[in-house]
Amino acid sequence: MNTEQIVAQNVRIHRARLKLSQTQLAEQAGISQSYIGKIEAGRGNLTLEVLDALADALGRSAADLVTETALSDKAAYGFSNGVPAGRKRPHGHRQRAA
Repeated sequence: MNTEQIVAQNVRIHRARLKLSQTQLAEQAGISQSYIGKIEAGRGNLTLEVLDALADALGRSAADLVTETALSDKAAYGFSNGVPAGRKRPHGHRQRAA
């Protein structure tokens, strides 16, 4: 898993933990909701400033967001392979091989 995928997964997990919508997280971090969507999809070309803002909004450190999350944390919030339980990956989107 590359760093963008790790950050994407961690942002989703910690946002779910706090029961925040993408819009609520965006407002707290001072960035747009569409940017949160890109970050959570692993396509959000992050700056350190944005990483710090997200970490603050999620009550985590920037290091927490770039460190691979333990499997137990993923399971606790209903995530399997970075996708929330009950959701499927969009057609044509496959998880990349590590």
